[in-house]
Amino acid sequence: MARHDGHPGRERGGGAFTLVELLTVVAIIGLLVGLIVPTLKAILETMVRVQTKVRIENLANGAYSYKMDATDNRYFPGQQYYTVIQTSKMASGYLAACLFTDANGVFPVSAYGAYEDDMRARIGGDPNAIADTYSDRMAILYFPAKKEETNPVNQFLSGAASASVNGAYITADNVGTSNYLVDANSVKSRKDEFVLMAAGKDRKYFTSDDINNCGN
Repeated sequence: MARHDGHPGRERGGGAFTLVELLTVVAIIGLLVGLIVPTLKAILETMVRVQTKVRIENLANGAYSYKMDATDNRYFPGQQYYTVIQTSKMASGYLAACLFTDANGVFPVSAYGAYEDDMRARIGGDPNAIADTYSDRMAILYFPAKKEETNPVNQFLSGAASASVNGAYITADNVGTSNYLVDANSVKSRKDEFVLMAAGKDRKYFTSDDINNCGN
């Protein structure tokens, strides 16, 4: 005769679980998943943001190297062709052409910056836009400053420095310091230089989670 250990429905030494025990395990697993999934999503978002930030820093360093190698050591990519950059709305692709074309005209290669195979994408009519690292790939915008404009407040005014896609413009509403302009959304931009900007998690430009070369 089978002996029982006090738990109805389970024989001593048996491997069976009661329905209550199974439901308890399922509930615990569900609770753990509910805790882990948001954390995992946050970690992945941070990783993508860091990857995009590293890409922007690479592009910024490339732009400085380009300027140092220029004949008169004066212009960042596109500054001397400001009107073309303004009207084409392909500034991101123009930056790619400047940084990733070598002395022999070979493109794309690591010339003034480290080129990665997933960098370029057709975005907003720009066949060679430099993309961010998010799964829905948006362009990293490039805004060269209007160097001939002596008043720094006007170097990034709407209509003066167009983005590569989506009709986005920097508008300098006030001067933060002698070296930076600050727009209505606290986007900082270097006087006489350039702004590189990627949309953050909200996938919108000119919002608080943007990623740029000015500290964000």
